[in-house]
Amino acid sequence: MGNNAHRSLNGGVTFATWAYDQFGMSGRDMVLISLSDQGDTLWTRTYGRPHNDQSFSMLGTADGGYLIVGGTDTSDIINPGQQLYLIRTDAFGDTLWTRAYWRSSYDYGLAATECFDGGFTIVGTSSPGGLYLVRIGAQGHLIWSRVFDKRDPPFFDSQVPTAWGVAQLVDGSFIVCGNHQSGAALVSNINSVGDLLWTRRTDIGNVVALRQIVATQDGGCLMVGPIQIDGDYDCLFVKSDSLGTIAWSRAYDCGGDESLFSIIQTTDSGFADAGYTTEAIPAPHDMYFLKTDSVGLVQFSISFGGSSVDIGQDVVEADDGGYFIVGYTKSFGYDTSMYAMKINLTDDGACYQNNISTIVTDVNLVWQDIELESFSSLLIEHSGACSVGRGATVLPLCPVGVDEVMPDKSNVQVFPNPATARITITLPSNSTRSELEVFNALGERMMASRVRSSQTMIDCSSFARGIYLVKVTTSTTTVTQRVVLE
Repeated sequence: MGNNAHRSLNGGVTFATWAYDQFGMSGRDMVLISLSDQGDTLWTRTYGRPHNDQSFSMLGTADGGYLIVGGTDTSDIINPGQQLYLIRTDAFGDTLWTRAYWRSSYDYGLAATECFDGGFTIVGTSSPGGLYLVRIGAQGHLIWSRVFDKRDPPFFDSQVPTAWGVAQLVDGSFIVCGNHQSGAALVSNINSVGDLLWTRRTDIGNVVALRQIVATQDGGCLMVGPIQIDGDYDCLFVKSDSLGTIAWSRAYDCGGDESLFSIIQTTDSGFADAGYTTEAIPAPHDMYFLKTDSVGLVQFSISFGGSSVDIGQDVVEADDGGYFIVGYTKSFGYDTSMYAMKINLTDDGACYQNNISTIVTDVNLVWQDIELESFSSLLIEHSGACSVGRGATVLPLCPVGVDEVMPDKSNVQVFPNPATARITITLPSNSTRSELEVFNALGERMMASRVRSSQTMIDCSSFARGIYLVKVTTSTTTVTQRVVLE
């Protein structure tokens, strides 16, 4: 599956997720959340249509914006089903355009890559089958779409249930990775106009799938996914050149089941990955972070988690050499919550962290050429307009930086948060002659005043977008709270 996080222009991280029924209609809605380098919430956006909308990946674009890739329910326009759905935003999550593409009763996108010309190529899954690619321009308009199979649709015979990842190589062609119905991994090379150049799959000596791909600095690519060895699932790296020749394949084992959902190449030419491991006891799944050198040798491996399930879905390299890890947790928060953290490679074991040992084994995969044909795929394209909202609850687990004294609901309240032009401060009725101060992220005091009533409104319309600290001092307590101005 494609990445769900990307480094933002301010040096922090922005990631995609979903939430239930944010607009009082039904089903799921897509969500973007942007955090600063220190983990403060800068802005949130929620996108929804009348029925189910779900993001499966988020791509950071060259202009600092984002492309959300997923699916949306078709019940409002056509027969019930699912269609490929894209939302293109600027760097603040405001929509530039939305598009939906319908081919059959069940289509959705799993990953995308930004092309050299500013457009995008999307891969995913489609009913009734076949390897599915969609190529669009920078404004979302369809350029071409293809299905690759052994026989003319709808009599599919390729046994390709899912294309998980796509990357563009230096020659302009695309490498697509996925899995075959037999339990094998599958890799295809498609040129810039949608012609199939070759397709290869592994033999079925091991159950294996390739679920993420990244173009590498040497012109090739690295693909990752699960592989079954001796009854357990380990992490698999497959490194190839631009012609599809395999340079090396390695499996990574921590002693239980492991899987990786994200892969990036780092500035030192190595690789960083996020996923999960069942090595930790008694937790069923812990978030797993793995850092290797350029040939896949382990430099650093670590896990994080509480007493329940914690999964790492994405990793992003920070400007200072650290790493943002984004995933989800059932150990903390409410039910299932998003889980974001920042680490460096010298962490001392704080914040639910466990140092673990990762064993590397060379894997000899046998690849076979298979014959597929290319078929044009007729898509119905429409705008896919959505509602946009904002707001998310953030729970600090291991806070850093300025200490916050969070207000008790029966005491002092500072709202809304995030805010736009005004902030309201509510005090207990018996509080008199309270002091109010507002500081910016650099610690500079922006305003100070006396508060003589139980409710005071601050006009912030002249303040720049960013993070501010509101400090309220009453006769009995002091409350400080971060507030985001959007």
